[in-house]
Order: sequence, then C-alpha cells, then structure tokens
Amino acid sequence: MRAALALDDLAVAGRCPTLRKYGRCVAVGATRPERTTRTTALSIEERICAGYLFAQAICGIALWVGLAVSPTVSSWLALTPERRELMDVFVLADLGVIVIASALGAWAIAARRTWAVPMTAFTAGAVVYPTLYLIGWVPASKGSGGAALALMVATSTFSCWVAYQTWARR
Repeated sequence: MRAALALDDLAVAGRCPTLRKYGRCVAVGATRPERTTRTTALSIEERICAGYLFAQAICGIALWVGLAVSPTVSSWLALTPERRELMDVFVLADLGVIVIASALGAWAIAARRTWAVPMTAFTAGAVVYPTLYLIGWVPASKGSGGAALALMVATSTFSCWVAYQTWARR
C-alpha cells in the first residue's frame, strides 16, 4: 500500500518517469499497464455523425448499383442525356474514395479513434471536390446535371457538418 502511495506522491510532484508514457505512474520494472477503453455510451451527436457516414457509404453503393442497372435512375442523374457514360468517370473515385472514407469515418467515430477528425475531414473534402466540379458543369452545360448537383450539395453540406462536429467534440 505504501509503495502505491509513494508512486502517487511522485506523480503529484511531477517526478514520475512513466507518467507521460503510460498516463499513470508505475513502478520501475513493472509491466506496461493495460490500455483502458471508454465504457461510456456514444453521445447523440456521435451516433448521428457515425450513422450519417454509414448511411452515406451504403447510399453511395446503392447509387452506383442503381445507375448500373436502371436506365431511369441513370437518366435522372445524367450529366448529359445523350452521353450517359460520362457519369462513369466518377465511379472509381466515388466507390474507391467516398464510400470507403465514409465507412472508415463512421467506424472511427463509433470506436472513438484518434484519427476520426482527419478521416471525416478527408471524407468531406472527397465529397466537396465533385460538388465543385458540378457547380462549374451545370451552368456550362446549360442546366444538365441539376439533379446530380442537388444531390451532391446536400451530401457535401452534411459531410462538412459531420467533419465540423467531429472536430468540435475532440
């Protein structure tokens, strides 16, 4: 008991060599203390942010499946009605970056990982980039692609909100 008190006295005095390394004072030669995890439940904001990113990942997959199998969905979101294959240039970036980044961001928030902030910021940037592209495309093409732009503006807004909320809570 006295040894534990002596270690605590060292920690209070700021002279414990293991305080910075392990987060608490341990005796020299002792084994590394076990990592403790938070046992508190996720806050409502964390649940909303993680849930949104998870839904964004699922909806991204569903969008591309819908574009591939349904001419109706493809016609709604086509950038140019006569060249529907123009949307195909976004498939790898969308599935390979946005969907994966959204899923990783959702997991990082739910697991309270330290890299949740950069992951959600990366996700927001990955969504904002094609949105900016569409902001330039729609006026240049005399209005074609308006539905895709509306979808992306909403997605970008929510992704940026999630990134900000994740940053503000860390």
